[in-house]
Amino acid sequence: MSNSLNDEYKSSLQAILDLFYQKWFVDSENKLKNLIIKFSNDFTLENIYGAILSSQGKYEEALEKFIKVTKLNPTFAE
Repeated sequence: MSNSLNDEYKSSLQAILDLFYQKWFVDSENKLKNLIIKFSNDFTLENIYGAILSSQGKYEEALEKFIKVTKLNPTFAE
């Protein structure tokens, strides 16, 4: 990942987490979807997506994300 992409990733992720911690789940989900388009198959983003979905009561969708996380990084759950 180039430095400019790395900086974009970090700043976007921080903005998403800030929204999540403020319980603005829909806004954080929308921003996260856009970031996942740029950084597909990133297990960290998928894990956060699962947490956001779970916080909205979307448990089956969240479970799908958490399963995807373990497929992308089998050691993540350890």
